[in-house]
Amino acid sequence: MIDMSLYVAAPPRLRPVAARQLVRELASALDAPNAALVFDADGTLWFADVGDDVFRDALERGLLKEDAAEALKRSAARHGLDFRGSASEVARGLRSAYRVGRFPERELFEVMTWCYAGFTPDELTLLAEDSLARGQIARRLNPELAPVLEWARRAGLRSVVVSASPRPIIELAARLWGFAPGDIVAATAAVDSGLFAPRLAAPLPYGGAKVDAARACLRNRSWLASFGDSAFDLEMLLAARVAVAVAPKPELRARISELYPNNIAATCRPLNTTAEAPTYTQKSRSWTRSSSHT
Repeated sequence: MIDMSLYVAAPPRLRPVAARQLVRELASALDAPNAALVFDADGTLWFADVGDDVFRDALERGLLKEDAAEALKRSAARHGLDFRGSASEVARGLRSAYRVGRFPERELFEVMTWCYAGFTPDELTLLAEDSLARGQIARRLNPELAPVLEWARRAGLRSVVVSASPRPIIELAARLWGFAPGDIVAATAAVDSGLFAPRLAAPLPYGGAKVDAARACLRNRSWLASFGDSAFDLEMLLAARVAVAVAPKPELRARISELYPNNIAATCRPLNTTAEAPTYTQKSRSWTRSSSHT
């Protein structure tokens, strides 16, 4: 049995829900035939951060090219950091600084997108394919979302992915769930003369910008539900009619607690039932919040 919780906002109360029950509730909340579901990627569709997996692999193997070196050093200098050495060594320093709170998360996502400056798109795809295969990404998909995606596709709803991780990497992983490139919005590096450049081509889909990115992708579709796991998914979750927090990180729990301080404790209660076979029980805890947002 999966361990999930459903958060209904009006009136505020919390209750656990299994994936197939969630499907029934989404069907009940469906307000238009052209509705859509919006999914975060890392930590939601799969139990991994694929952008960081490829980034870490590239750093360990010293694969970043010197086309990115100066931009990486400038990023470090903006935060009082001084790293010397190759592009991979500087990027390794930035990643370590982030892990101890000395480099902001948003900027690290930007760095992880344009750090492949000098690569061709095909070269990055080959690197990502190798890294994700060795990391066994197919075995790290979140199986609890399968009934939701199957229902949405049978119902003719559109499902899209909005992620702050690099687009070429997200496309590879999301393909395992059947997402086409046109249904993906992700961090995108600029390309000059066939090579990635050390800058973004468009605003990073992070925090509130995820809402803007999703709305641009959905156009006139009704936004039925959002799925996410981290604090920077909160705005995207609240923009939908139904918000589902999948295996929420402590920061997201804290943000929800700030919004609904009298109810958050109930989200931590496990659901003890044997109605379905156990799958990722220790990881798959979700909340949904229904609201009047459209």
